[in-house]
Amino acid sequence: MKKNIQNISWVILLMCNALWGFSQNQISVTATANRNQILIGEPIQVTLEARLPLGLQMTWFSLDSLPHFEYIEKGKLDSVVNEDGKTFRQDILITSFDSGTFKIPSFSLLLNNQKYLTDSISVQVSFSKIDPNQDYHDIKEDRKSTRLN
Repeated sequence: MKKNIQNISWVILLMCNALWGFSQNQISVTATANRNQILIGEPIQVTLEARLPLGLQMTWFSLDSLPHFEYIEKGKLDSVVNEDGKTFRQDILITSFDSGTFKIPSFSLLLNNQKYLTDSISVQVSFSKIDPNQDYHDIKEDRKSTRLN
């Protein structure tokens, strides 16, 4: 009986230590998109996030060109500090004018001279459906018809 209590105590102690160490040393880098299907020219919001322990040297994701996508807006880098570490977050808006299925490639974060990569994100870009039985309309109305006399 005494031996069982000792074994259970050791297991509980090891689990608590593992959980505490996990929360203290957890490094996480992610890229998520608010949608995986768009019409040509529609925006996609991509959120880049990094969670890391305090005191590490970091170089934020490089936001160079993305094949088949264009940047609309690059939001500011935001950070939150708490007892578990520091969380960085940045929202970017992108779009595509090419039709097909494309991947937003992995973003690379440099942390204490070690690279951490996000997952890539697959996006389906398509044309809007056209009904051949409907009349054709330009994107913008003719200015002459909208002018008041």
